[in-house]
Amino acid sequence: MDHSTPMTEAITISSLTTTTTTSTSTSDDDEIKEAATIATMTTDDESDKPVAPSLLQQHQQQPQSMAADQVFTIPSVYLQHPRHLTPTTTVYDITAQQYHDLHTTYAAHPMAPDTQVFPWFHGIDGRNYHQCLFFGVRKLVVPKHRGLVVIDTTTTTTDDNNDHDESNTTSFSPFTRRLCRRRRLAHAFDPDTILNRHQDTFIDQQQPTSSLDASAPPSIHLRNFAIQPGRYASISDIVIYGPHADNVARRIANAQQHIYQERQSYHQRVFASGGAGTKRAMSQANDLTYRIFIITDPMALVEDTSSFLDLEKQAMREMTKATELTKGLWIGNTADAPTDDLDDEDEDDDEHDTNMDDYTVCIECHDLADMPTPSILTLARETLNDIYNGEGSTGGVIHLDMISTCADLEQPQQGIHDLIGFLGFMDDILCQGKKILMHCADGYTETSVLALAWLMYKHHLTLPDAYLALQSQRSFFVMSTEVPFLQQVEATLLGTISTPIASSSSSTSSATAVRTTTRTLYDDQYLLGTSSSAATTMIDERTTLSLPPSPSSAVASHWFASPRFEGSFPSRILDFLYLGNLNHATNPGMLHALGITHVVSVGENTNLDSSTFRLLYLDNLYDDGIDSIKPRYQETMAFIDEARQQGTKCLVHCRVGVSRSAALTIGYVMQHGGLSLVDAYIFVRAHRLNVIIQPNLKFMYELLQLEQQLRGSVGYTWPVLCHRIHGLNEAYDQDDEDENLGC
Repeated sequence: MDHSTPMTEAITISSLTTTTTTSTSTSDDDEIKEAATIATMTTDDESDKPVAPSLLQQHQQQPQSMAADQVFTIPSVYLQHPRHLTPTTTVYDITAQQYHDLHTTYAAHPMAPDTQVFPWFHGIDGRNYHQCLFFGVRKLVVPKHRGLVVIDTTTTTTDDNNDHDESNTTSFSPFTRRLCRRRRLAHAFDPDTILNRHQDTFIDQQQPTSSLDASAPPSIHLRNFAIQPGRYASISDIVIYGPHADNVARRIANAQQHIYQERQSYHQRVFASGGAGTKRAMSQANDLTYRIFIITDPMALVEDTSSFLDLEKQAMREMTKATELTKGLWIGNTADAPTDDLDDEDEDDDEHDTNMDDYTVCIECHDLADMPTPSILTLARETLNDIYNGEGSTGGVIHLDMISTCADLEQPQQGIHDLIGFLGFMDDILCQGKKILMHCADGYTETSVLALAWLMYKHHLTLPDAYLALQSQRSFFVMSTEVPFLQQVEATLLGTISTPIASSSSSTSSATAVRTTTRTLYDDQYLLGTSSSAATTMIDERTTLSLPPSPSSAVASHWFASPRFEGSFPSRILDFLYLGNLNHATNPGMLHALGITHVVSVGENTNLDSSTFRLLYLDNLYDDGIDSIKPRYQETMAFIDEARQQGTKCLVHCRVGVSRSAALTIGYVMQHGGLSLVDAYIFVRAHRLNVIIQPNLKFMYELLQLEQQLRGSVGYTWPVLCHRIHGLNEAYDQDDEDENLGC
C-alpha cells in the first residue's frame, strides 16, 4: 500500500466463492456483472476523471456563487501585551483565561463559505493544469481567511534550535512526556505536525517531506485529511504554550514570513498573466499578515484528550454489548466475557468476581481457533461435571475457542459434522438451565457463522430466515465467502437447501476470495460471485423464537439468491434508518424482508417500483469534491422523518455507501439526536460495521458548518477534526499493513 498518498475510502466486500456450475441467461449475466462492479468499488471517489462529473452535468441544484469570508478579527483586548522576540518578530502574551475566551469566540464565528476554501483545501494551488482542469478553475489563489491554531511545545526536543534560553531546556523522561501528552489541550498540535522539522516552513503532507513552497503534485485526492493542519496553520493566527514557546514562536514567525513572500510573488504572477478569471481571483487573494500569541500561564487545567479511536471503540462496545439471542444463549463482545486469571486468594472475593452474569461456558470466536473436536467437547463435559460437583477450580466458567471462518476448511464436510456436534454440546448445556456467552473482538463479525448455525439447528430455520431472526435481535456482518459453507450447513440440518450454491460468472470464477475479520481500509478490490434463484419449501417450525413477519418462501429465496446480495444486510444506524450501497438498494425482496419502505438514492438510480416504495432520488450529486450536500439536506431529513413517523424504515444509499450517503446520514443523526459532528460521525462509523465510512473533505466541512448552525459553535476546529480523522484511519491502515506482512 502506498502511504505517500492519503487513504481513500474502502469497503471490505469479498468474493462469494462458489463450487458448482449452472447456466444463466444473458440478463442474469448482466446483473451478475453489474453487481460485481458495485462490489469491487472501494470508493465513490470520482477523482480518476479528467474533469469532475459535476462540471459536465446540468445540475438541478443552483450553482453556488463565490461568497466572501467574514474574516475573523482578533479583538484589541488580546493585543495589549506585545513583545519583540527578534527585531522583526512581535508576539502577544495572553493569559489562559484570555485564550479560553478567544477560542470560544472563534468557535462561534461563522466558518468560511465552502466555495471560498475549496478546492484549496483539497491541496490545489493553481499550479498544475490537470488539477485546475478537474476542478474547473482558471485562477486559484490562497483564500483570504484567518483561522486559529494552537501549538503545544511541552514535548518539543531541545535540539530544534540552539539559541533558546537555558530555562527552556527542561529534560523530560518518557513518563513525563506521556503525562504531558495527556495534559495537552484538546485542540493543540505538536510543532512537528505544523512545521517541517529541519526548516522553518509549514508542512504540506501531500508528499512525505514537501512544503507549501513546492509545486503541488499532479494527483487529485478528495480525502486529504493529513495535510489540513499544516495547510490551515498557514492561514491562521498561532497560539503557543509550553516551556519552548519562544523558540517555536521564532520558527513560526520565519514560516509566516516565508509563506507571505511566496504568496505575494505568486499573486503578482497571476495578476500579470491576465485573462479570464483574473479579476475575480485577485479580489479574493490573501494579503493578510498573521499574529503569534503565547499563553503565559501554566496549563494546569486541561481538556479531555480522548482519541477518536478510543471513542469509536467505546461506541462499538456499547453497540455490541451482550444480548440474549435465545433462552440462555447470549452474544456479545469480548469485553463482556469474564476473566479467569484471578489469584487463588481472590477467587471467593465478590468484589473481584468478573462472572457477574453467571455464565457457565464462554465461547470466543476468532480466526486463529479451530473447530472444537469431539475430544475437546468430552474434556469440557468432564470439567463441567467437576464444577457441578464442587471439585472444579475455574470459578464456575469454562472458556472454549471456536473458529470464526469456515470458508477455507480443508475438509468442509468434517467441519460441518464437528460444528453440529458443537451445537449439540451447546444445546445440552442450555437445556440444563445454564448460560452460554459467545463473543468476539468486535461483537458482530466473528460470531456470525456460529450464531446463524445455532438458529438453523435449534429452531429449524432456513438460512434466509436465520438471517432475519438474527437481524431482529442485533446487527451482524457475514463475509460473502462464508455463505457457501452456511448453505451446506443448512442442507445438512434441514435435508434440503432453499438457496443452492451457484457458480460465479466467467468474469469472477478465477478470482481469489479475500476475507478479513477486521475493519480495514483496503486499496484492493473484491469480486462478488452470486447464486442463482431456485427455491424449495421453507420449514415453518419456529418453536420458541419470535421472528419478524417474513415474506413468502419464493420471495425470501429470491432476495437471498439474488446476485445483489453480498452476504450481509445494509447497516442499521438507527431502528428506522439503514445505510447501504447500490446492491442493497436494488434488491427489493431484501428491502421488503427488512421492512424498508423508503429509499433515498444519492446520485444512483435504483429503478425501484414507485408503487411499492417511497423514493427520493437525489440526481447529479457526485463524490468529486465539488458537489455539495447542503442543497439536498432539508428534503432528505424530511423524507427520513416521514418513514420514522409512519413506523417504517428508510434506506439511504449511494454507490458504495461510504461518502455521499454516509454524509447525509451523519447529518440526520446530528439533527435527530442533537449530537455534535464528532459524536454523530463516530456513531455512524461504528454502526456501519465492517465498512469504513469516508465522506470527502468538502462533505465533512459542510457537516462542520451544520454543527455550528445547530449548536452555535464547533466542538472541534477544522484542522483538529481532520487531524483526528486521519489518525483514526491511519490506525486501521497500519493494521492492514501488518496483516498483509503476516504480523
